[in-house]
Amino acid sequence: MTNIVEIILGFTVLSVILSGLADTILSATWVESYFTSGLVMFSRYVPVKLHHSNIPSSQLLNNKLNSFIMGGLIFRELSANKYGFRQKFFSFAPNTIMHGSVVFDSENHLIIVKGYADWAVTALSVMFIIVFPFLWFIGGSRTKDVFLQVLCFVSFYTFFTGIAFLIDSYRLRTITKIASELWTRKYVNSESAYRLTAVSRGKHSETEN
Repeated sequence: MTNIVEIILGFTVLSVILSGLADTILSATWVESYFTSGLVMFSRYVPVKLHHSNIPSSQLLNNKLNSFIMGGLIFRELSANKYGFRQKFFSFAPNTIMHGSVVFDSENHLIIVKGYADWAVTALSVMFIIVFPFLWFIGGSRTKDVFLQVLCFVSFYTFFTGIAFLIDSYRLRTITKIASELWTRKYVNSESAYRLTAVSRGKHSETEN
């Protein structure tokens, strides 16, 4: 029985390590499937009736949503009308437990924001909520003290994961709100006007030189 417990525990710990490594590699290389599939923890569809034909740039989203509260999120284009987002690797803000995508659906006049659980978070959840209680059940040491220890592990993990989920849900609701505002005509036109002015100034300077 002890060997079985050690094998299960070792396999679980290895899964957590590999999941964390996969999160780092896939998010760093901006693999589109990583940002558009997985365990959905947040999903919101917002209609935007009046919007510009162009979508806000990823740089504009980065500038508008770059704050300590937002967790140092960074956006990058994955494909046409679709951005992925994740937390910056070097940030002092509270860690996120989600990554995801923002889709500007021009055909249906919708903004779609989805957040997916980081793979390491999913693996940790399986370990603390399922594997640990299961090992306690089959391990043979079903004393009250061991049960309380397992219960504390599960409660501790659930509590802090719940807080992290609430923080991330706030961040993704903010992403939805800002993305909707930036896609409306008055905001996008302001950005376009700024770019046009900058280009005109550049051409004027070249002419003077």
